Amino acid sequence: LKQAPCESGCLSSLRRSMKGLSAWFADLIVRCEQLAVWSATDGLRSPLSMWLPGLFNSTAFLTAIKQVTARNNALPLDKMCTETHVSTLASIADVTARLDEG
Repeated sequence: LKQAPCESGCLSSLRRSMKGLSAWFADLIVRCEQLAVWSATDGLRSPLSMWLPGLFNSTAFLTAIKQVTARNNALPLDKMCTETHVSTLASIADVTARLDEG
């Protein structure tokens, strides 16, 4: 920070973590592993399963899903919404196929 100081107020926009440093760092490693696995498979197609809290910006991911779906179906983006469905799947191994959209 001494060599590249933050502009005024930039630190106040960061999300604060309630985790200690060791738990936060372990979580960071799991997040990076998820991104590495995703980017190494299927040419960045949407994954079979996504740990949303593990994303650095989950809102951006959900927005991108809506944008891609809107473009592929020639639908207005402002009419798109996100739905959540609870499944009975107990592990990632139980997921066998991608959804057609989303």
